[in-house]
Amino acid sequence: GSSYEIGRQALIAVGREYDGLGPKTELTSLVLNSLNIEDAGLIPQVIYRDSALKLRIANLSLVAAKAAQAGDLVARDLFLRGGKGLGEMACAVIRQLHLNESAVLVSGVGGVFQTGELIWNPYREEVLRQFRQASVVSPRFSSVVGALLLAYQRGGVEISCSLLEKLEAAHLR
Repeated sequence: GSSYEIGRQALIAVGREYDGLGPKTELTSLVLNSLNIEDAGLIPQVIYRDSALKLRIANLSLVAAKAAQAGDLVARDLFLRGGKGLGEMACAVIRQLHLNESAVLVSGVGGVFQTGELIWNPYREEVLRQFRQASVVSPRFSSVVGALLLAYQRGGVEISCSLLEKLEAAHLR
């Protein structure tokens, strides 16, 4: 997902600094610390021998978030581009559903949105740039509750306001 992509971009930024092709970034020390290595030249070895690689790379988005919050410009750019890209995807869905003229509510789910305003701000800006009538909101429920609601719906259960209120009261967020 998006966390993986930001983690992957963080690795690329560290590699570019190491190779002398990119700007100095606080990401380097944070990524090396996260991977428990001392030299960026060892990153390929770590990547190729790690069976849980995808999760480890996705978790680097949290490392990138720390660097971005500390003011690192390279890390901040990862979230600017990532949020804009997610906003573009949301807009594509709006168009595919033919909701272009509607006052549609748009939200976001997934681990990358846990990074807060770093991702929400560029996401919101892109959605509102393309669809001024849209409202970007935090999700009412977690994706787990969303899956439960889909299962209910497929099983013929009516999704009523009462059901939603009960789920909310049960703190299934």
